[in-house]
Amino acid sequence: MTYQHYHASDLDARIAGATPLQLMLILLDGLLDELARVRAHIEHSRHDARLRSVTKCLNLLNGLASHIDTADGPGVTQPLATVYDFCMRGVAQASVDLDVAKLDEVTAVITQLTQGWRSLETRCG
Repeated sequence: MTYQHYHASDLDARIAGATPLQLMLILLDGLLDELARVRAHIEHSRHDARLRSVTKCLNLLNGLASHIDTADGPGVTQPLATVYDFCMRGVAQASVDLDVAKLDEVTAVITQLTQGWRSLETRCG
C-alpha cells in the first residue's frame, strides 16, 4: 500500500466518524497543508503544481464558506464569511503576484482560526 492510499484510507476513516467540528478541523488542516504546498511551488517556480494547489485551496475555502450555519446569526456568520473572503482573495493574489508574504498572511489567519476551533473542540470534548 502506498503512502497516498494509506493517507486516503486514514482520512476516509476520520471523516466517517467525525463530528461537524472535527470535519471543520480536518478541512482546515488540509487547507494549511495545501497552503504550504502553494508556498513551496511559488518558491521553486513550479507553476503547474502551484495552480493545482491554488485551485485546491480555493475549493477548500469555498467549501468552508458554503457551510457557515446562518442559524448562528450575523454576529458569527458575517465575520467568518469575511475571513474566508479575505483568504480566497489573498490566495488568488499571492498566486498571481508570486507573493509568499501574502500567502503567509493567509496562512496566519487560517492558523489562528484553526487554533480557535481546536480550543473549542477541547472545551466541548
